[in-house]
Amino acid sequence: MAADLPAAPTAGWPRPEGDTNRTATVLPTLGVVCSVYILLQTAVVPGLPEIERSLHTSPSTAGWLTSGFLLSAAVSTPVVGRLGDMLGKRRMLLWILGVLAVGTLLCALAPNVQTLIAGRVIQGVSAGVMPLSFSIIRHSLPARKVPGALGILSALLGVGGCLGLVLSAVVVSQLSWQWLFWLTFPMAAAALAAVLLAVPDTPTEPSGRFSVLSLLLMSAFLVGLLVAITEVNRWGATSLTFIGLVAIAVAFAVLWVFNELRVRVPLVDVRLMRRRAVLSANLSGVLLGFGLFGANVLVPALAAQPRTGSFGFGYGVIGSGLLLLPSALCSLAICCFVGRLESRFGSRDCLLVGCLVTAGSYGLLGAWHSAPLAVAVSTGFLGIGIGVAYASMINLVVQSVPPDNTGVATGVNAIARTVGGSIGTQLTLTLLTNGTSHPTDHGFAVASYLTMAMLGVAFLSVLAVPNRARIVKERLSPEAAEVSRVDSAQPIA
Repeated sequence: MAADLPAAPTAGWPRPEGDTNRTATVLPTLGVVCSVYILLQTAVVPGLPEIERSLHTSPSTAGWLTSGFLLSAAVSTPVVGRLGDMLGKRRMLLWILGVLAVGTLLCALAPNVQTLIAGRVIQGVSAGVMPLSFSIIRHSLPARKVPGALGILSALLGVGGCLGLVLSAVVVSQLSWQWLFWLTFPMAAAALAAVLLAVPDTPTEPSGRFSVLSLLLMSAFLVGLLVAITEVNRWGATSLTFIGLVAIAVAFAVLWVFNELRVRVPLVDVRLMRRRAVLSANLSGVLLGFGLFGANVLVPALAAQPRTGSFGFGYGVIGSGLLLLPSALCSLAICCFVGRLESRFGSRDCLLVGCLVTAGSYGLLGAWHSAPLAVAVSTGFLGIGIGVAYASMINLVVQSVPPDNTGVATGVNAIARTVGGSIGTQLTLTLLTNGTSHPTDHGFAVASYLTMAMLGVAFLSVLAVPNRARIVKERLSPEAAEVSRVDSAQPIA
């Protein structure tokens, strides 16, 4: 089963090696576009208690305002990236921003929680702006400026999540939860207008067929897996419901991979995804997502917990958000230097350093969290580590795949971060309460040290990445060039 889609020709597409004006317009525009999506990721978290009260709903139902967003983002990201590779990145970016504006307006006007959840699911489709932006950067900017530009956009993932919590806490405390969306709507409209004016069109892939069956199988796999992860604390890890849903998700995953290997033009080229550099980057994505989302649970929980001995600060939502502000500021600062660091040391070495610094920040957080200053220092190092690691990880993926697979490859990396973040959130919540109804000092330390160990595994996985010369050789090899058009056309016995 396949879908026929029109594709524009790519022959003779110019490489803008000398065009510096594009850097001055394209990068800031895409930065604004990505920031709108990233801010929306965590926007509702500080407002959940007020939403529960005003819409008369339960915490478990309100939790789907974040879960529904993540599910939609996970499914749509590689699809949007693939469609961007096929139909044109600028065209898809405009469509996605239009969808985002509709979803945001629906959330602002929502009369009940069901409508609000539907709006959040529609907003989740905007996750596709990340792989589309990475692809536009690769095709539009001079090659020497691509690593730095990708680094800045990638670092926004760490900046926006933390900054979104701070800004949303202020909006909710001073206005109401509806203003989270009324303020975002004009941002989405402005981003759409900026893309129309400043972002150039890009080349598309000549082939215009992809497997709809692959899309359905991948969606079933991701939805099943993420729902199971989201509900594990309520169902229990040993419950038949949880085990059964995970088993079904695994079965769909196997069928999806089998189908991708059979079709002529796959939705996600599995052969490219199993290259050492890409595979290691995606494994790192899972573990770094675990680390970033874990901090978004640990630090607010510590800040909001009433003081008991040396644990807890008794802060409100704004105070909780301010403890994460050093992470956002440090990540924003380091992203300005990532391009130079990568040019000198390479993406692999920068990713190794990012994993080490992030792991160290969790070790520091677990050992020293009795004072706000200590936590602020730890989150500052977290921002530096996440900023370097995210930027290097995306550059590693982009360097390892052909240009016409940039969108889908970075989309798969986004899925890896989402899955890791979902696992990190649920496991951190379980360890944090340590079998009680409230966070404990022991649970906080255990969750911090476990995350540090996970990031140590990420460091080890990156050691398997080949050097830069080997990555370029693999990407440019004739086998790599033909993998999607020839190898994938062969039936599987």
